[in-house]
Amino acid sequence: MTPSLKIPGRLSRMASKWPSDYFLLPKLEENLSGARFCSDSDVRTAAEDWLDGQGLYFYQAGLNKLVLRSHKCLNRFGDYVEK
Repeated sequence: MTPSLKIPGRLSRMASKWPSDYFLLPKLEENLSGARFCSDSDVRTAAEDWLDGQGLYFYQAGLNKLVLRSHKCLNRFGDYVEK
């Protein structure tokens, strides 16, 4: 569970637009694509195994992209930023 942060004003609105794990989902989907699972717990186990197997560089790269997007958003005063 992600702890909740108290972020004031514009930053709070911006943060709510991007879940903290948005950069993980496309890669996770790519990895699990085509797989068949018998139960929800099997899906969870496969996802957790994949996440555990990712190295530091993977997470650092995702966070760096988040920082760049947040800077773009702040420079546009909170408006949505396309890729």
